[in-house]
Amino acid sequence: MIFWFSGTGNSLYAAQTLSEQLGEKMYNMADMIKKRRFVFSVGENETVGFVFPVYFGGLPEPVSRFISKFRIEENPTAYTYAVITNGGTPSGCDAMLKKALDKRRVKLNCTFDLCMPDNYILMYNPSTEREQKRRLEKADILLQKIVLLIRHRNRKGYRSTAAGRAATKVLYPFYVHGCKTRKFFADYKCSGCGKCAAECPVNAIEMIKGKPRWKEDKCAHCLHCIASCPQRALQYGKNTAKRTRYLHECMKTERADKI
Repeated sequence: MIFWFSGTGNSLYAAQTLSEQLGEKMYNMADMIKKRRFVFSVGENETVGFVFPVYFGGLPEPVSRFISKFRIEENPTAYTYAVITNGGTPSGCDAMLKKALDKRRVKLNCTFDLCMPDNYILMYNPSTEREQKRRLEKADILLQKIVLLIRHRNRKGYRSTAAGRAATKVLYPFYVHGCKTRKFFADYKCSGCGKCAAECPVNAIEMIKGKPRWKEDKCAHCLHCIASCPQRALQYGKNTAKRTRYLHECMKTERADKI
């Protein structure tokens, strides 16, 4: 089984690739939170995978919330791995994940580092199309290697350095305390289609008189709403209007109820 979370599609694509080649079922962690499903039975030959992006060197809030209640009912010693998608480095995210799983009495056997296009447009412009293509091609090659390593129950993957873990300690509080919603807004191009509200993984958006309104003070800052808006009408503060959007092709064709 593969538990995944994705905002702009990188981790969804990685999870889909692993699912298809390993024959493992996928579970959307954000969806599992909504359904309050946290207990799972693992078959004798099944593996347990977590696939998600790194946020400020650590776990996205929905991933952290899901794992805090996660429990394996049968076969608790099943091979467990993580694939952390990132734009440069997972920093100390592996150590954070291991600590969270240890509390649930689940042993993390291996972590894989998967570099993909970076796209946190609240702070910078995403990679160029040429760079995106290059990174995606390299990611495809690496994903094939990861599949083989998982099949062989590899236990030697990415391990953060002391510097990486220190970076996470410095960076992650900015995410925890900074993922406010007050700067999100819809500009004049908004058509009122409701896509953002329907697909928000944490149900932070509602439609009021045909326009989106962020009803929660905080959200996951996954940026799915901004990246997937057909009109490029959703913004955050003053800078995103000038920046390009990034959404992986797999996310463009994925049904809204699976996001």
